[in-house]
Order: sequence, then C-alpha cells, then structure tokens
Amino acid sequence: MFKINPKKLNFDQKILSSSSSPGDIFAYQNNEYDDAWMMKKISVDDNFNNLLQRVQEIVLGFNQSHHNILPISGYDIHPLKSDGWEIYLRLQRMKATLKDVLIDFKNKDQQIPETEILKYFHEAASGLEHLHNQKIAHRNVTLENAFLDKDGNVKLANFNLAAIVSDEEEFYLSQDLNGESQRQPPNQIIEGRDLLKSDVWCLGKMILELCLLSEDLVIEESDKVGISHIFKQLEEKYSKNLAKLLMKMLTFNLPKRINIHEVTQILQNRLNKEAVRRLGLSMK
Repeated sequence: MFKINPKKLNFDQKILSSSSSPGDIFAYQNNEYDDAWMMKKISVDDNFNNLLQRVQEIVLGFNQSHHNILPISGYDIHPLKSDGWEIYLRLQRMKATLKDVLIDFKNKDQQIPETEILKYFHEAASGLEHLHNQKIAHRNVTLENAFLDKDGNVKLANFNLAAIVSDEEEFYLSQDLNGESQRQPPNQIIEGRDLLKSDVWCLGKMILELCLLSEDLVIEESDKVGISHIFKQLEEKYSKNLAKLLMKMLTFNLPKRINIHEVTQILQNRLNKEAVRRLGLSMK
C-alpha cells in the first residue's frame, strides 16, 4: 500500500478510453508522457459488497508478473466524509487501448493489417493464458480493457469482475455483472459455468470486432443468418485460418469451444511460420 495526495493528480478521461466500469477514471501525475505511472481512481458507494468487489480487484491484479498483464503495483483507500470510498490504484503508464486502435483505423477507413491483428491476438491470448494458469477468469475481456504500452504491446487490465475458478472449471455467478452480461456468451449467462471458456469467447469477439472495425458487435446464437454474414465478411478481408480459429472460439457449444492453451498454440505456430517465411524472403 502507498500513500497518495489526490490533489496532485491530473485527472483526464480523454487521455485513454474510459474504462468499461462506470466511475473509473485515469490520472497522470504530470503532463509529461514519459512519466512511468498512471493512477486509476475508483469511486465506491457505501455498499460494502461493492467495496469487497474492488478489494478483490486489488488482490487478483496485484503484482501479476507477465508482460501481457497490466499489474496493480500499489493502492490507497480513502474513506469519504460522505458515505463511500475512493480507491487509487497505481499502474504502469499506458498510451492507448485496442478500442483506440479500432477507432483510429475506422476513422481513416483502413483495414487493420492481419500481421497487426495476429500480434494483438497473440499478446492478449498470452496474458489470458497466464491468468487461466492461475485459475483466474478475467470475465471482462474487451477492447477497453486491452491496453497498449509505449511500445505497442498489449496488456490486459481491470480485474473488477475477475473470479477464482474451481478445478472443475465450474464457478456459479455470485455477483451481478454490473451491466456487462452482454459481453458474455448467452449459454454462459444461462448456465453460469465454465468461466474460462467464457473468457475465450470474449477474446474471440474482441478480435472479431478489431477485424470488422465494429464496436460492441452483437453475436446471437439464434441469428444463424447474421453469424454467417459476419464470418463471410471476415473471410473477404482476412485469411481462412484466422476465420477458422475465431469460429472455434465463438461456438456456442461449450464442449467444442477450444481453451486458451489451444488458442495460444495455434497462434504461436502461425507466427512461427510467418517468421520463417519472412526469413526466407530476406535471404533471397
């Protein structure tokens, strides 16, 4: 835990896309970009369960040691004179989110190159695999929660909905998703289980949104025609291998949905082949 003087922070929601959690905003300690840290301010009402949920965010996100995870490196909790609390989390400074990337390419009316898509895909999948290896389900994998550091590397963040999963990978929902349920596959909401594969579904949806430059893409199991149209659009712009992988992640059949380890293996094999191809071209 560290001490912070909120009056010395420069809060500006325009610096990064606002978090998907209402009331969360980011602050920099000065206006210089090379400053190493940014702060996340969380406003919590007097509901003790909401405070416990945010404490869980600190516990699960504290000092995560992986290059594709944005760890919480410090925190401070301030009781308010009125009811409630303000929580300050210290994080490595980020320059953007994948939502910003989508918006940028959309505004330029340009397609994101597949090599760039694969880079973001592999890095986000690697971060998620690190969490799943600890039996942690992120439960909120979105464009807004995939940050980019100054070198353009993806770091997953925001653990306010994260949960520990049992060895059987079944964990029945014990708290409200605060309006985020639309990001989970419908069968996840109904059955309330297998949160690790639910993360895989959300990761697939996030990458599909990047490919189609479509924010908050709606994918409904009952809309077979709509799903067919979405993947037809995808195959017109990107390789069949990429479309095939996303289909395996976005299936509504839980037993057939691949896990994050299979996803990272497929992506690593693809990147290795691409590296060999480029090496061959450079040697000609």
